[in-house]
Amino acid sequence: MVLFLLFPVWTSSPGSEGTIHRLYSLFLYSGPAENPESGLWTFWPYFVSGAFAFLAIIVSLIEIFSYKNRMTQIKMGALNSLLLAGALISTVWFASQGQQEWIQSNPGNYSMGIFFPPMSIVFNLFANRFIRKDEKLVRSMDRIR
Repeated sequence: MVLFLLFPVWTSSPGSEGTIHRLYSLFLYSGPAENPESGLWTFWPYFVSGAFAFLAIIVSLIEIFSYKNRMTQIKMGALNSLLLAGALISTVWFASQGQQEWIQSNPGNYSMGIFFPPMSIVFNLFANRFIRKDEKLVRSMDRIR
């Protein structure tokens, strides 16, 4: 999810006046491709996707370091799945809204950043599955004693 914060999610090609639109997880950049300092940086409401991603990163770190309590890890994994789904849904929503808005002047396409939230969801599901499997194994060993 750290890579999701760094890479663009949606990018438009330069229009007739040479402007581009780039949607990142935290902001939308609209302006000339040659001089990024002179463009417009819009944070509201686009930072919502980045906020979901940042919270997912924090929850993931807490989940990783609470390895002594697997039930807490399972709960954190469920919360993390919700946060990751929120990041993905909000990102796709903002990208589709931008694409509808600028499709006439600047056709665009999804960039590399759109693939990181689904990958994170899949990896989180794998982690939750194996944590449950480990908890089941520990409980079965307790019954043998």
